Amino acid sequence: MSSYKMLFSCVFVVCALFTTNAIAETFVENNGIVVWEAESSGAGGGWSLQRNFSGYKGNGYLIWTGTDAFGKSTAGRGTKTFTIKIQKAGNYQMRWRSRIGIGTSRTEHNDSWIRFPTGKNISGEQALNGWTKVFMNTRDAWVWQSATVDNVGKPVRQYFSKGTHTVQISGRSSGHAIDRIALYHYSTVNYSASKFDALGQSGSSTSTQTVTAPEPEPTPAPEPTPEPEPTPEPEPTPEPEPAPEPEPAPEPEPAPAPAPPVVSKVSAPSLSVDGMQLSWASVD
Repeated sequence: MSSYKMLFSCVFVVCALFTTNAIAETFVENNGIVVWEAESSGAGGGWSLQRNFSGYKGNGYLIWTGTDAFGKSTAGRGTKTFTIKIQKAGNYQMRWRSRIGIGTSRTEHNDSWIRFPTGKNISGEQALNGWTKVFMNTRDAWVWQSATVDNVGKPVRQYFSKGTHTVQISGRSSGHAIDRIALYHYSTVNYSASKFDALGQSGSSTSTQTVTAPEPEPTPAPEPTPEPEPTPEPEPTPEPEPAPEPEPAPEPEPAPAPAPPVVSKVSAPSLSVDGMQLSWASVD
């Protein structure tokens, strides 16, 4: 009899574990904001549920107690997956409410990894490819500071289509504590720390079905490149006009014939012969 009880207990535990893993809580975006508690995913895998620092929201916060995982090749340790439902498609910014949990430096124990498997990069914003480091730089306080790119501090932004999506975090710096995570439609929602502190956790729904990422929207086929217009044939070079024939040189006019000499009429003298002597009268 005791063996049957033991068998029944084992089956019950296995079924309970299976049911816990199968049921996924989905946090629903409303009016451009979706907020959830980090501890809603449960502790474990290097994350510890603590309540040592006052001022936390919900039932506590998660703090990374695993080893440091600074290289991107080591990202993914203790991955926690959260499911959200976006009702208003658009560009969203992520902020988490976090704190430096150990040490006295504002640049150590201050970051964790995040990944948006179903989000898309936004033109003009920092591209997020896979696991992305997100950090803050304030000591001794819970703050909504969340930036990426060292020494620059770019906002963490992604596009989400309407439907169900997943957000994942994993440990990076030991001692980094995360209290809450929020996504908001930054073009229509005005952020302020006091406003986000006052927000309650978003409403949720549960499903016993396995949560799968939505199929990515098909990339539209590129428009065919128009065929280039044929190069117009060059117009024929016009033939040069024939050079005008030279006008013939005018023939020289013939020189005028010289005028005949003018013969003066001279009166000849009268001759007379007297013997051997010739004589004539004088002439004027």
